Amino acid sequence: MKLFNCNSCLLVSAFVSITVLSSSAYANQNNKLVIVNHFDKPLQYTISENHEGLPELPVTFKLEVNGVANSKVIDIQKESYVGAIDDEGKTGFWGVDIEGNKTHFHGYVSQGIAYSWKAETIIFCTPADYKKNGQCV
Repeated sequence: MKLFNCNSCLLVSAFVSITVLSSSAYANQNNKLVIVNHFDKPLQYTISENHEGLPELPVTFKLEVNGVANSKVIDIQKESYVGAIDDEGKTGFWGVDIEGNKTHFHGYVSQGIAYSWKAETIIFCTPADYKKNGQCV
């Protein structure tokens, strides 16, 4: 006498797997990135590696002064690397990923461009504004 049907076990196992994967995917959809350009010139941004972590942004995009760009941040277990440059060659380079189920920034190098972040937002400004306020606002 069989105690349970193996076909039912497979069905229950598939349902549990789909539920776990759906919950995991849903958690990733809540992570956001907001990029704000408070620098005194337009900035060109390029996602140089792991673009799939920022699916709602093109690989290359431009933000005018006071412009804002948004994207979901997907947990791909790697950083997405982003560079910013103005028309005079001033640059900033940073990364973003998911750590502890939250958007996490990594500041690397900048030359002539300042940036700071809080929560899910990274803001670019002039070095003078950064010194004046202790951060980009």
